[in-house]
Amino acid sequence: MTTPAERLRRGPFARLTAHFFHGFFDVELFGEGSRLGLGAILSILAFPGLVMSILLFDKYSSLLRFLRNVRSFDREAAMIPDKYTFIVFSMTVAGVLTVLRWEALLPERRDWSNLAPLPLSTRVLFTAKALALAAFIALFTLDLNAASTLLFPPIAIDDAGALSDLARFFAAHFAAVAAGTLFVFCALLALVGALVTLLPSRTFQKITRLVQCAAIASLLGMFFLTPLVLRSLPSGGPAHGSLLHWLPSVWFLGLYQSLHGSPSAVWQSLGTTAAGALGLAALAAVLFYGASHRAFARHAAEAPELARAGLRFPVALFALVDRIALRDARERGLFRFVLRTLARSRRHSAALAAFAGAGFALALQMAILSTTRRLQPNTLTLAPPLAIGFCLLAGLRFAFGVPFDPRATWLFQIAVAASDAQPARIARKVMTVTVALPLALVTLAVYTAVVEPALAAVHALVVFTGCLFLIDVLVVDFRSIPFTCANLLGGGNAVLGIAMHIIGLLVFVDLFAAIEMWIYRHPIVLLPVSALLGIVWFAIHRAAFAREPVVFESQVDRLELLRLSE
Repeated sequence: MTTPAERLRRGPFARLTAHFFHGFFDVELFGEGSRLGLGAILSILAFPGLVMSILLFDKYSSLLRFLRNVRSFDREAAMIPDKYTFIVFSMTVAGVLTVLRWEALLPERRDWSNLAPLPLSTRVLFTAKALALAAFIALFTLDLNAASTLLFPPIAIDDAGALSDLARFFAAHFAAVAAGTLFVFCALLALVGALVTLLPSRTFQKITRLVQCAAIASLLGMFFLTPLVLRSLPSGGPAHGSLLHWLPSVWFLGLYQSLHGSPSAVWQSLGTTAAGALGLAALAAVLFYGASHRAFARHAAEAPELARAGLRFPVALFALVDRIALRDARERGLFRFVLRTLARSRRHSAALAAFAGAGFALALQMAILSTTRRLQPNTLTLAPPLAIGFCLLAGLRFAFGVPFDPRATWLFQIAVAASDAQPARIARKVMTVTVALPLALVTLAVYTAVVEPALAAVHALVVFTGCLFLIDVLVVDFRSIPFTCANLLGGGNAVLGIAMHIIGLLVFVDLFAAIEMWIYRHPIVLLPVSALLGIVWFAIHRAAFAREPVVFESQVDRLELLRLSE
């Protein structure tokens, strides 16, 4: 005989809630068959907090300070940068992942099409989705901040406080970082709910990627500006009238300090601001989430129109590129296929928006740091367009290597396999037309307004040349039609891929900024540097465009089930 609890657990509402809950964790990396499980996702989210806390043991250990003969140590002042780092890290991670997955936070067309015909009321569907969302947010917040909550307070307090002080530290840390995480969740949920509610379906589909890019740029900009913020942040709180009072991460640092017992009136005021902002964000999220349910159902029903509602490229653009760069009908067809897939595919355009947001955030940080110097050529003033170019090109290369639907490659196998098509050449032309050339023109216009036109022209030329050089590096061994099979840098190894992107960004930006500085200071080096780069570029170009057969099978290692028990 089943108990009431078992009947409830096996009932349609519980199953529906569980379905929605697991859908939030349905993360597909490289196409069909490469999804991360719930355990893997939770482990990845918890790992940074664990590592960040352990690395702080060297800073706070009284034994190590004694061995190093360090007698003076202001523990309270030393904690402020670490508290802020934990808060801004949690807010950034929560925000970026929410932006990338925000369409899963609301009913999807697949769910609406499958569930609407069933004898389930709209209220039941909405309640199940809302309950699953609340459980997801709670689990995400707990998992992201659990390791730092358990480790940072005992490491930071060491032997300097009683058990009651440690308990208060535990509570203050978790409350502050969890509040910051929830604030970002609620603010972004309210944002997407407002867009769905207030905008027509076609307009929503057109601007959603631009909004995602702006949101990611803002979040990463807040994170990358952490060193600058910490240098301007006194232990008693930011001065009245400071721009730091407008930064949400500083609000929640004020909440942290208030809960931890700081007597500063500035921190108390910022803590009050944080609590009010969290309340307003939560209220807006609830209101707009409820209002957007019916609107999103309408959007989902209209999802077949997505192909026509996506970003439209002007016909004149295709005509111009056809005339200048595309040799035959096959290349013209592939070029259009790549651009239209980027415009219509949510997964690929979201990935590109993430890279673009990171690039604009880095450029913002560099621009702010360069304002302390004269508007003369230096590595900081030259670096922003290079950083944007690298992130946009790396984002395109990443998107090209993520398959849209491997089952649909039969057309390319028929039309391309027996031909002399070179996927690397198509990828290069797309990158040049969509990133390298527009970025050089924008660089010329922007820098002409702040420096001499001749210097602006040289910088635009360096940016364009650097982008072309980087494109050839990125398409080395690129032998698959974009979006047809998994073909990522690092061979699908996430750690190796991230390391390659970070190292590549640092090398690319520093190298070309340094080359341009050498040209400004010592024009005589222009010829030998150009000759050396030309030789290297020629070798890379030959490797990138060597004639190899087109690949239609994924180059990402997959797990193979042996099924020994069968």
